[in-house]
Amino acid sequence: MSFSHPHWRLPLFLIALWLVEAVLLLLPGHLAITGHEVDVLHAAEAAIRLSLGQTQHIDFLTPLGVLAFSPISLFLSLGFGISVANMAANLLIALCFIPVLSWVALRRMGGKMAFFFAGLTLIMITGVVYGGDQATVSMSMYYNRWGWAAVFVIVVLLLFPDRNEKPAPLRDGVVLGAMLGFLLLLKATFFIPLAPVVLLVCLIDKAYRPLIAAILTGLGICIAATVVFGGIPFWTAYASDMLFVSGSEVRPRPGKELGELLSLPAFLPGSIILLASIMGLRSSGSMRDGLVLFLLAPAFVYITYQNWGNDAKWLLLLGFGALLWARNSEGLEVYGYPRQTYFNIVAAIALALIAPTFINLSTSPIRNMIASDEDYISVMKDPLHAGLIIERERSFVADAMVRVEGVADLLTAEDDEEEETLHLSGFEMSRCNLKTGYYGLMRQMGEDYAASEFGDLPFAYVDVANPLPLIADVKRLDYASPWYYGGTRDASGAEHLLVPKCPISEPTFKVYLDALNASEDEWDLVDTQEFAWVFKRR
Repeated sequence: MSFSHPHWRLPLFLIALWLVEAVLLLLPGHLAITGHEVDVLHAAEAAIRLSLGQTQHIDFLTPLGVLAFSPISLFLSLGFGISVANMAANLLIALCFIPVLSWVALRRMGGKMAFFFAGLTLIMITGVVYGGDQATVSMSMYYNRWGWAAVFVIVVLLLFPDRNEKPAPLRDGVVLGAMLGFLLLLKATFFIPLAPVVLLVCLIDKAYRPLIAAILTGLGICIAATVVFGGIPFWTAYASDMLFVSGSEVRPRPGKELGELLSLPAFLPGSIILLASIMGLRSSGSMRDGLVLFLLAPAFVYITYQNWGNDAKWLLLLGFGALLWARNSEGLEVYGYPRQTYFNIVAAIALALIAPTFINLSTSPIRNMIASDEDYISVMKDPLHAGLIIERERSFVADAMVRVEGVADLLTAEDDEEEETLHLSGFEMSRCNLKTGYYGLMRQMGEDYAASEFGDLPFAYVDVANPLPLIADVKRLDYASPWYYGGTRDASGAEHLLVPKCPISEPTFKVYLDALNASEDEWDLVDTQEFAWVFKRR
């Protein structure tokens, strides 16, 4: 087939866009962080440990799937630094999505819409911000962007009919199975709400061939993962980690409560537009499409609820879907109004609501590219990873929220001093929550510990994450989780605890201390440093 054929235009466009993104991401040679540095270091810690031969879920606890970190660890194993490895992992995932996006966009959308949909999805994969409307640069939560790309592909296949004269149900099934397998190994909270919808829609449509193809493809991916990642123990450990985190009071969700999320002014307009779309489809006679969108609605809400920032990226899908429904509306009405007008209004509202997110994603590589090295400092001690840099002002201007104790409760005439005081084995601590200056404080804390008499011994760090081995010359506690999800697993085998005087997450800090106090272990204070205390197992 000639490259001038219309079917080649979209893949060639996506390849050209991918090359532009590759230049923007790789040319600067740095990742200039201006937000969510704790999450960036958490991902770096997990990826580095995988590159050193550890096995996810077996050697350390995490509810995220192995594909969340292994693409980065692949490039680390090839000798690249963490900043380049992060960028290259985004580009690798984007490259893998190009044929899939080309297939679904051409067959289900066509025209200019196929280019916009596929292009924006590729931009989402290669962005260097999670989304939202804050103009920051960070590789935090990148796996959520990858997951949304797979969601987009699945929803387009389920919701929109094949425009081609020769349908390819087996290929569609293979793509569905591949996307679901990808989500299962990336982040199960994407897979869990979508898999039942895929099954139900295939049964409703009597699409048995694509359903069988999807199941076989998914099973093939699971078998391959079993072979590559450690056999059946890999799956049992993965399930155990997810169950542990889902029952934890630390992080059963990454953001707001579900009820609060649904009622928020920022989220409510999207919910109304989604409901209006379902009602409009059913009213105009598109009963099947209305039913499928109704089945997808809980999945959209749940995935948004389980992703930090609660960014409703599904609004982009709804906007494009509304444009398609408006295009196929001749002679149809919605409650007495022309269906074309109705869905054009829905599309305009949905796309306007999600526009800040995709503008932010589109411009984030440029923000990273123009960042001046003079305004930043390298984060990690290893010169190989010098490209991971953070704003100096953000790093060293330390601000915190400190509780003012002893304020009387007018209803009970009692003060809150006893309630608010934290302690470990009887040693009392004031409540404090660090807001800025995280890197500077952590670097000084690590240097202080390294210079102490305990400096050559590993320790459990009592806070939400422990990036100190990446920042300072201290030893890693090999089995410790990159992120704290509850319990005393990290501290159970450690002889020393490093307890910050002002943690980055005061609620998590309290949960950690409560768990330590509830255990049978006793700890003695053996050193008071400027920013932390050192405790030794009694």
